[in-house]
Amino acid sequence: MLSNREAHLVGDILDESRKALSWTEDIDEAVFLASEEKVYSVAKAIQNATEACIQLDGKDADGARFEDLFPGFTLHTMRTIGNRLRHDYAGYDAQKVWDALPRMEELNARAGELLDQHRRLHGRASD
Repeated sequence: MLSNREAHLVGDILDESRKALSWTEDIDEAVFLASEEKVYSVAKAIQNATEACIQLDGKDADGARFEDLFPGFTLHTMRTIGNRLRHDYAGYDAQKVWDALPRMEELNARAGELLDQHRRLHGRASD
């Protein structure tokens, strides 16, 4: 069961992963890689999603809560993805951003499941 704080963070993960996926759903890799606007927007959404993943465990945590909620993911991997995007001051590596999208699909699906479960338990309608 999710706490209210966790539900809020899972909602952030869902929102940000949805953005990244919706901004790329009707384009192919070549179009994405050629569009600085798409790359920047999707990279920022991925950064935000990874930050929410990190916040699920709180400061200096070992990732156990995140990994319990999102089987098949490690907090270390999410930190690595986010850090690479956050600290690449010379510009985003468009290929790395594109390559992260399949993981965003998986993250999105699991976040949606978790929020649906939370809403059913608390008597709220789903999005």
